[in-house]
Amino acid sequence: MLLKLVTGEGERGTENGERGTGSGERVYSGNPPENSKWRSKGNYKDLATSFEHVLFERDRRSKKHGRISVVVWLRIIVLASCLVTIFAFYGLGRQLGMHQRKFYRLETMAFVGESTLAKVVKDYFDCSFFCPKSGPSACLSFNLGRNSESGYRTCELINSERYLEPERIKEHKSYDYFGTTPASLFRLLPCVSNPCNNGGICIPGRQIGGFSCQCVIQISVLPFINDLCNIDSSNVKIIDSSKDVFHAAIGRYELNYHDAQRLCQMKGAALASYDQLHAAWQDGLELCLYGWLIDATVRYPMQTRKNGCGNRVGILGSSSKKSRGNKYNAWCYIQ
Repeated sequence: MLLKLVTGEGERGTENGERGTGSGERVYSGNPPENSKWRSKGNYKDLATSFEHVLFERDRRSKKHGRISVVVWLRIIVLASCLVTIFAFYGLGRQLGMHQRKFYRLETMAFVGESTLAKVVKDYFDCSFFCPKSGPSACLSFNLGRNSESGYRTCELINSERYLEPERIKEHKSYDYFGTTPASLFRLLPCVSNPCNNGGICIPGRQIGGFSCQCVIQISVLPFINDLCNIDSSNVKIIDSSKDVFHAAIGRYELNYHDAQRLCQMKGAALASYDQLHAAWQDGLELCLYGWLIDATVRYPMQTRKNGCGNRVGILGSSSKKSRGNKYNAWCYIQ
């Protein structure tokens, strides 16, 4: 590193660093000052000019970097504004899409009971626009007054629909009823269509049209394959049915007691009782396969004597309860 010390007017100094009387500078090259050499320069206007040039360059670069920073920040602000605008239009478009419903008309009919809101409108188009704008929590259908002498009609918003409460539709000469079509209704309130299978419970989402399924505890040998609580039905075998009793199996003897209960629930049934199985046997049911009953016994019905099937007639099996971890099939009863 080269370090310069500028002095005033005077003569050239000595070799050992003593001050002279000429204009000059001490030049240090990393060595102690006493070992430095004095170099005469005469007039130092050139050095001052160079120093001013350095300051000018430093100032110019600083301003340049400042301008670059401003440009970068402007670009960031513009990009952020564009993203906000895009998301705003997306949300508005989605909201308008949800508001675009289709209605069907029932002439001289009305949805009786308390309405959410009543408003005087000019025609059907005003009411059909006002209903979706109010949201599904306030309007799923509406009664619209028939033509009047004043040219205006009464629009009654209703937060229910004929599909949900058909008993509330009554004849009314002064009104026409406009209900939301099933396709639009299921899009707004998907849980109305029971999208969750095999005993799953539909839970409405925070946004319009959103939902999730709360599935029951899955069967260990028959797991759910998606979020709608679906299973691979090809693995389930339903054998014989009589008096609302049927035999359910996954493979051969793969169900413990709790899995047998869940499988019956998935089929809209419950484990059968001994009396229910006996009634089905009296109706002609016969199957040489063990199945769980609700009392944790395992039995099977026989109409004829067969070797390997107890060689007896009746409800065969043990009256003693089995360990619920043992595996058999299931006897289900449709309630």
